[in-house]
Amino acid sequence: SRIAETKLKYSIKPNEIRKKIEELKATMKKMAQKLEFEEAAKIRDEVRRLELLELETHEGTMMDSGSEKT
Repeated sequence: SRIAETKLKYSIKPNEIRKKIEELKATMKKMAQKLEFEEAAKIRDEVRRLELLELETHEGTMMDSGSEKT
């Protein structure tokens, strides 16, 4: 899956995902300002993959927390 590919590509810790997303968004904005739209689009796609990874990680954490309450 793409999420698994992103995990392997970044080997990123869950608490670092948001920081990486913000860095990529800043880079994407710079590329768009330079009229490098194709590169900006690639970065946008990577941001989306990381956002999905972040959501998946967050949901997994919540599920783990929920299972401890029972």
